[in-house]
Amino acid sequence: MPSPFHTILIAMPGTRSTALSAKAEGKAKGEARAVLAVLNARGVEVPENVRADITNCTDLDQLGTWIHLAATADKIADLGFDAA
Repeated sequence: MPSPFHTILIAMPGTRSTALSAKAEGKAKGEARAVLAVLNARGVEVPENVRADITNCTDLDQLGTWIHLAATADKIADLGFDAA
């Protein structure tokens, strides 16, 4: 049986879109962690400014691209970031 609070929250204006936004934000954070984990596993040095760009990215398509590129990356430039 669903919680009575669940029913109330779904009925409140704006609650569903807020919940979906929070879910998308959580997914983006997870994808960013995956990018950084793969780079770490491959021994790729990630400068702080690039780490911040990856961590703050909310574009799931971009994060997905970075995950794929990270799988074969030898350097951060392989993901399209400046090597500086």
